Amino acid sequence: EARGKARSKRLRDWLLAQLRSGRYAGLVWDDPERTALRIPWQRGGKGGAGSALCKVTSWGAEVT
Repeated sequence: EARGKARSKRLRDWLLAQLRSGRYAGLVWDDPERTALRIPWQRGGKGGAGSALCKVTSWGAEVT
């Protein structure tokens, strides 16, 4: 369980760094309190492998 928490923290820290960097269009805070974030989501297969969601999740997988 400690290993899972460490992995989760790394992913959280990495995701917050990406959010702050502005590197991914559409990856933004979803509320003024900055407690929730919004990840762009393409529906119905639109956007393909180039979508921001695909990039974020694939690079996040490398971090963990």
